[in-house]
Amino acid sequence: MNGRRTSTFVVVGALVGGIAWVALRSIEPRYEGKSLSAWLDEAFQNKEFSDFFADAKINTPAANAIRAMGKDSLPFFVRLAKIRDTALRRNLIKFSESQSWISMHPQPFDHIQMKAAFGFMVLGPAAKPAVPDLVRLLNDSAPELRVIGAAALGKIGPDAREAIPALQKVIDNALRRNPSGKMDEEKYLAAYALGEIGPAATPALSQIAALRNETDWMVKGAADAAFIKITGTGLERVIEALRYPSNSTNWILAAQTVMLLGSKAAPAIPFLISALQDTNQSIPGLAVQALGRIHMQPEVSIPALLPLLQLTNTNTWLRANALEALREFGPVALSFVPTAELIRSLNDPDGFVRERATNTLRQLDPEAAVKAATN
Repeated sequence: MNGRRTSTFVVVGALVGGIAWVALRSIEPRYEGKSLSAWLDEAFQNKEFSDFFADAKINTPAANAIRAMGKDSLPFFVRLAKIRDTALRRNLIKFSESQSWISMHPQPFDHIQMKAAFGFMVLGPAAKPAVPDLVRLLNDSAPELRVIGAAALGKIGPDAREAIPALQKVIDNALRRNPSGKMDEEKYLAAYALGEIGPAATPALSQIAALRNETDWMVKGAADAAFIKITGTGLERVIEALRYPSNSTNWILAAQTVMLLGSKAAPAIPFLISALQDTNQSIPGLAVQALGRIHMQPEVSIPALLPLLQLTNTNTWLRANALEALREFGPVALSFVPTAELIRSLNDPDGFVRERATNTLRQLDPEAAVKAATN
């Protein structure tokens, strides 16, 4: 009996996996002889999915291939975004991993969502034709679909204005379900999306106001950033909080806010640079991340970040974040960063730092990255 159940499970799982695979392959474009899946696998292996909320352009072969495929890639990414985190999928993954004879393994759900998010992150406003599909995801019963829908709409930006009522509904429902103030991805991403849509999202200010009263600093920070982007006011209060890192609660909230404001938060740069020397361990790390997200004034920001690469092994997080921040400045960083310094970081004692150094070198100096890989 158990053997028959296992056989049935394998057959059903194989059918489900095979049908999904064929459906995806049938709408999959190619570029320079490689399928979209192959380009996504390359980006995944190279850890190019590191900072979804950064607005800096990703300049890698995989990202450029996706841009070249453009609208032809959208059906594939929409199909990825619609995949659900089902018990059948989880059980099939677990079963296939335990059987060496199975050659085709279903992708873990988080990998699928990261690839879908990467596609919308790279395409940005070019993904506008997918807005109706993404709005339908916001109204789906599965929370994982609502989350990826909101994230993708945020990357499309002002051209996603027709999603505003659905995003309002997501927030209203999330507030009813989870009024406790704990971190809630739906609240966070819906606020993020409304902020990226900008002034057209004025009708949603009542929902944003409710999220600004949340106690979770990530949700509150996303709502504060959305308020500033929608109304064009309120940045001064955030900058004032960054003047005084001694009030760590207010400072951390302000840092979270400016990280979602990106280049619009350039006035915060002097205070973030000053915070790099703070003795509160949480503050310098967030200051580094914020400087990368803003990626403005490289002539003052980058020299302030470079000394962090020389820190001892106990400062792994700061070294890794500093490399990620440099990556977000793009090729302009080469005017201020010695390539030899990045190559030195490729031999860092910590694997995470080496990974970030590899990705940064690929983004800033692809030729030097190829040479370093072959040496």
